[in-house]
Amino acid sequence: MHMVQIDRFTVEFPYEPYECQIKFMEKVMEALQMGQNAALESPTGTGKTLCLLCAAIAYLKDCKSKISQMDTVQEIQGTSSRSLYPKILYASRTHSQLAQVIRELNKTTYKDIKSVTLASRDLLCINDKVMKENNSHVKSFMCRNLISKHQCPFYNFYEKADPSALDLLYNENGLVPDIEDVINISRKHKYCPYFRNRTMYENADLILLPYNYIVDPSLRDKHNIHLEGNIVIFDEAHNLESVCEESTSVSFSTTQISACIRETKKVLEMIINDEEEIRTKMDNTVVPFGTEIQETNEIKIEKNDVAYLLACLHQFENAVDVCVKDVGEKVLGIGGKIYSGEKMIELLSKAGFRKDMREAISLIIDKIGQYFTAKAQNESAGEFVDKGVHLQEFSSFISTVYADKHALLRVLDSSMSALRNIDDKSSAKYFQLYVTEHSSVITLNYWCFSPSVAMWYLYSCNVRSVIVTSGTLSPLDSFVNSLGISFPVTLENHHAANLDQILGARIRSSQGGIDLCGTFHKRSSAGYIYGIGEVIIRACQIIPNGILVFFSSYVVMNSCLKFWKTAKFGAAFMWETILTYKEAFIEPKSKLELKEILLKFRQKVRESDGGGAIFFAVCRAKVSEGIDFLDSESRGVIVIGVPYAPTTNPRTELKKQFLTKQRMSVPKEELKKNISADEWYQVDAIRGVNQSIGRVLRHKDDFGVVILVDSRFCSMPSKRFPSWMRECLKNYQNISHFENECKQFFKKRNIEVCVNQRKISSTREMASEFVCSRKRHEILEQNKANDKDLPFDIDTLYSCEAIAAFEKSIGVEDTVPKRPKRSCIFEELEKEAKKMNESVNVIHPIDFDDGNIQSGSGLMIRKTKPKLRLRPNASLLIKDQHRPDMITSEEKTKELPMLQSDGDIMVAWQKSAVEYNKLLQSVEKSKRISLKNALTNYATDNNFQTLISTFTVETVPNYLEIFKGLYGYLQANHRSRFISICRQLNLL
Repeated sequence: MHMVQIDRFTVEFPYEPYECQIKFMEKVMEALQMGQNAALESPTGTGKTLCLLCAAIAYLKDCKSKISQMDTVQEIQGTSSRSLYPKILYASRTHSQLAQVIRELNKTTYKDIKSVTLASRDLLCINDKVMKENNSHVKSFMCRNLISKHQCPFYNFYEKADPSALDLLYNENGLVPDIEDVINISRKHKYCPYFRNRTMYENADLILLPYNYIVDPSLRDKHNIHLEGNIVIFDEAHNLESVCEESTSVSFSTTQISACIRETKKVLEMIINDEEEIRTKMDNTVVPFGTEIQETNEIKIEKNDVAYLLACLHQFENAVDVCVKDVGEKVLGIGGKIYSGEKMIELLSKAGFRKDMREAISLIIDKIGQYFTAKAQNESAGEFVDKGVHLQEFSSFISTVYADKHALLRVLDSSMSALRNIDDKSSAKYFQLYVTEHSSVITLNYWCFSPSVAMWYLYSCNVRSVIVTSGTLSPLDSFVNSLGISFPVTLENHHAANLDQILGARIRSSQGGIDLCGTFHKRSSAGYIYGIGEVIIRACQIIPNGILVFFSSYVVMNSCLKFWKTAKFGAAFMWETILTYKEAFIEPKSKLELKEILLKFRQKVRESDGGGAIFFAVCRAKVSEGIDFLDSESRGVIVIGVPYAPTTNPRTELKKQFLTKQRMSVPKEELKKNISADEWYQVDAIRGVNQSIGRVLRHKDDFGVVILVDSRFCSMPSKRFPSWMRECLKNYQNISHFENECKQFFKKRNIEVCVNQRKISSTREMASEFVCSRKRHEILEQNKANDKDLPFDIDTLYSCEAIAAFEKSIGVEDTVPKRPKRSCIFEELEKEAKKMNESVNVIHPIDFDDGNIQSGSGLMIRKTKPKLRLRPNASLLIKDQHRPDMITSEEKTKELPMLQSDGDIMVAWQKSAVEYNKLLQSVEKSKRISLKNALTNYATDNNFQTLISTFTVETVPNYLEIFKGLYGYLQANHRSRFISICRQLNLL
């Protein structure tokens, strides 16, 4: 451990800190000592999390040591609890990011600090009965009901456990457990992890939790989060503005109101039935009145309270119907009506839902939820499926609209020089009510357009300091002003890497001079998409290893990828050309799929015999935030277009309208503090770009290239980009003007681009994707009665028709695009083939899909005219007939030239798909499945070693024909290795 002296504080750091890290910790200490707020920007990869933890905990330990030095107990007792020492509330966006924080904490000597991670029952509950429910509110009610009846074994075990023994159990290896660890330990020892963490919260010094537990007032109350006198840290805070606005916004529809009325009527009816049942029992009993134990529902709920709620809901429904008929403001380009935020307060108040009734209404609804849950658990009937879910949503709706519990909210203004009072009406000016009506369903959207509202609510709790940090807060001044509280301490930190370790380019146009401006109207033009494709291809030629490409949206990415598969670039298609340099991966929307694809991408980049890989992703999606790409995994980052929020989104347009009105109402001297609508729109987009750029450098020795492809980037002021990028960015007319500089950049580091010699997707292989799905269902239905596998994949059965339809649709001639020959054997085969009759056709290459061998080689292409077809993997020549039959092995041998070399022998070993399938059928089922899986995996990941290992174990020495036939399915760069193995096995 390294001891770092910052002012009078000694900070223990796990390794010798960089200069930028010392600077960062100094700013943290400055804010904590002075009880001030700090906005700190430091590039991704500079150890922000580690610096925050070490500095904040060192400050906390110093505070605690002062308390231990107090002379008398009276001195401590005479001090308020708030002024003793603060807690640290460390917030990040997701629990996966909090798990990363714990990993950083475990690197330090501060891992012995009392810490806890807060989470909901959705993550922490391990009772299967509760987890069967999908709704969080119902889970909460079921949990409470089971606990009250002592029917949850996990809670019962936890309640009886010794706290000190539990501490040892959960920290048995001396490390702080993350959420996953806590759950695993709890399952193993049968303790409730949810209540374990809730209990620890009271005494914890470091509390890890998601953003919304702090910024959402209703969630803060629900989880009993104490902020007074404490330190609040927001890590990865570049999304904090939108999180604040979302936490104070809410929507509710007339469909939901009707469901609330139905649930309230139901519970009122159930209460009346319960009372009638008790009355009947008492009338029929011979025991004196009052002596029998009444078997009533355990949840006490007043009938009059429920009746009042029902009446108010009816009035609210009527008020909403009247509201739609009112004349509201309209905005050009979007439907619906717009009212000020005060309109929502007015609607609720008229219905009887006043602010002073908020807690009473919430209590009634909570009891109704418990009542429904208890009834559902006590009775087998399935009539209580709702369990008050819609009423719980209404309770959240009321709590959000009336977020501030106090009659007056006293907050400090942005200058910190005066106090001002904000009541419901004055705070409502930061909201708008947007009302829409579709198919008789009216939706009330109560939207907040200022993150300052949530921050005011937070700051009114008398926090000691608020520290916000991220790698992409720039432009910092607009970020700070938007939050509405002062940040006396600020920092725009430089990277630990030197300036010569990053190269930046802003590309204006394509090679043909087409302006690469990805506006909504231009981004779908063929010239623009083709120009983007040119940039990608040239980047693949000059940037080694891994490249990350970020598009402005999924729509743009998908349209580009689709276009490149059919657009010619020289002799080949654009997509094929990209694949000759890099293996391509595309960001999925599923988290599970992403994990697998990232693993394959990283494996491909690390392969020494390939040219690396390229990953196509989207700004603000999963890949651009929170995922580390180390060293060679991101030697280049390319951003395509500017990710502006869609103008067709009503919320975007209303936000711009709100900012325009707000700016018009302030004095001239305060204009700088109020961002304009256009400025906000620009800044919001560029933060998404900056977050993507941050993937390029992850530590002080890392290096890479950033290419921004859009002419609009060229005119943007440098201050909008991260401080460490500003001096590196240069404008270039097109990518070719940047090539030499980029090549020299990597040449200095002794890295060159290696062309990835591997089989690429051809036009014919893409055809099955285009057409074959039409016949899939029909084939499955026809073969449903047959209890045996088809000899081919369904797509293969119609590959001939697919190829013809696909080629016709894109105007491709009935010949395959020429490719460079990969070895002399193909030249010999071609020469020999030319001597044959012109009506001869050559079979397609074999591919694999879903464990079945997929090939065109077992099926003839319907001949339109005599023409030679030669493909690199061609191994079998057959005669063209109307209903062709496969020629025999003897005929094939006669047709082929005398084979001399090992390579010639290998070609002779190749089998058609039909022949190879027959060979595989001769193998016992377990081995056959293993072999097919190995072939399928190889087609996906190109892992030669795994393929050979499987085939050697399963086929040598009993099935040598299967082993030898493997040659026809190998990538070109693996065939020489296969020949060497065959020699070792004495097969040659």
